[in-house]
Amino acid sequence: MQRSKSSLILWFVTSLIFLFGQHFAPAQEVQEEKEDPASVQMRVLCSQTVEGAIDLKLMRGVDLLVDLNLLPAMVSDPLGVGRGELKLYRRQEGVDKSDPILTITIPEIGKRFALVLLPDPANNPKVPYRHLLIRTDGLKFDASDLYMINFTAVAIGGTLGDSKFVLEPGKSNVVTPKPGGDERMYQAQFYFQHEGKPRMFNDTRWPLAATARVYLFFVPDPVRQSISYVSFREYGPFK
Repeated sequence: MQRSKSSLILWFVTSLIFLFGQHFAPAQEVQEEKEDPASVQMRVLCSQTVEGAIDLKLMRGVDLLVDLNLLPAMVSDPLGVGRGELKLYRRQEGVDKSDPILTITIPEIGKRFALVLLPDPANNPKVPYRHLLIRTDGLKFDASDLYMINFTAVAIGGTLGDSKFVLEPGKSNVVTPKPGGDERMYQAQFYFQHEGKPRMFNDTRWPLAATARVYLFFVPDPVRQSISYVSFREYGPFK
């Protein structure tokens, strides 16, 4: 009986040592898989250039990522940019190349982005472009869709075939055209309220972009004292 009791105590102590050893044993370090910078991609979209800011270079720190020529109106191929801070510099002769014309930061979330460049309305020589960085893999934004942003101070209304929309100032939305009876074309109408009445600034037939998606930005048109738009087509793959 004494021996049996001693054996029980020994078994109990041994079990405790084993359990505590398991619990407090140093965990093996988990090797985090490093993200390939090339897997984070960005397209550059520019429809109207500014003189003296056409030949550019995109830098991350001291590393040159790509040389860009914005002529003609362009949608670049996807560029592997990684994350963190990127800067865009002039590279053509006869202009100041020392300071970046814009600085952007690629966020930690998302892998597909579009950098949109629009001429600065104030014609600032140091910052010739206003820019917008859009995460595109976080949107339901497929072929034939239009991603619209209203850069004006008034609400924009319109129709894309049978689809209707109203876009408030500073807001964005993705709209899918509904062609109706004609599967290849649809009527695109855009208007804003002027003196209590809708003022149409576009009423044209548009082809359905079956293999592309469209970025459409509403901007002020001071020459006509109206509203205009700039657009870009981006062809797949989109993932």
